[in-house]
Amino acid sequence: MKEKKLTKWSIFINAIFWRPLLKIQLFLNDLKNRCARFFRGYSMYDVSEIDTWFVGNIIPMLKTFKQKIIWGVPTGITEQKFNKILDEMIEGFEEVKKYKEEYCIFDDEWEQFSEKEKEHWKDVTTVSRKKYDRAFKLFHKYIHCLSD
Repeated sequence: MKEKKLTKWSIFINAIFWRPLLKIQLFLNDLKNRCARFFRGYSMYDVSEIDTWFVGNIIPMLKTFKQKIIWGVPTGITEQKFNKILDEMIEGFEEVKKYKEEYCIFDDEWEQFSEKEKEHWKDVTTVSRKKYDRAFKLFHKYIHCLSD
């Protein structure tokens, strides 16, 4: 495929015409998504990455809920045990966030690792997965106890 050479005119047209249009389009998309988030509570950005949106919202909610347990705890559980359960949920959901940000390794990167590095990452991700699986199980079990 033959590459086009950039001429003075194409650079000038790009700088004067296309860049400002792109900035306006990005601004309008951002404004549209902010309005959607205000009216609906979520935007199309949130829908495209629902896991990130959920984890980003549930961690602060659980921390606030833990600080203000004035509503009581589930029947048959002491307050200390319920605090430990909430801590475990918070830690697990933070692990989901960490997993998504730090442990996501693409196939081409994976092939460059040595066998020792691959084993290390498998161990780290296994521990991480166990933590966040436990958090989701606890969340599922106690979701009705997370209200007033």
